[in-house]
Amino acid sequence: MKKILLMFLLIGTVGATFAQHGGHGDRKEKKEKIQAMKIAFITEELDLSPEEAQQFWPIYNDHKDKEEALKKAHHEYMKKMDEKEALTDKEIEEMIAHHFKFEEDKLALDKAYYEQLKKALPMSKILKLHQSERKFHRKLIEQMKGDAPRPDRPEHPHPPKH
Repeated sequence: MKKILLMFLLIGTVGATFAQHGGHGDRKEKKEKIQAMKIAFITEELDLSPEEAQQFWPIYNDHKDKEEALKKAHHEYMKKMDEKEALTDKEIEEMIAHHFKFEEDKLALDKAYYEQLKKALPMSKILKLHQSERKFHRKLIEQMKGDAPRPDRPEHPHPPKH
């Protein structure tokens, strides 16, 4: 029951935020709305107890922040290299080394995250977390394509195809 209330509270908070801005959400607001939906979805999918949620969400959010910062730095470096007209052999070698370093850093980050998760959740929920994230992303992509009903819109059947 608490989880259902949490989900409605999160969705209601996001809805109120959009209403205050006349429904014209900018990129940040859309990201916040998606994040709130993801939190509610994962909480429900994992069936987190209040104690588990209290331990899990700080670990999860910290990992996502670090992962985003790592990806952003890598993307900026690669973009800078792509903007150059021609690369020297040394620059190409540096770019490849940078990519390997990014992959190593990402793997180290993921390993540390896993070690923290083991202290907060049972193994079955750690597995279900990864499955739930993939499930949420698939649903989100379907919604963006218009293939699935959106939670904020009533469901309309698709017209028959001829």
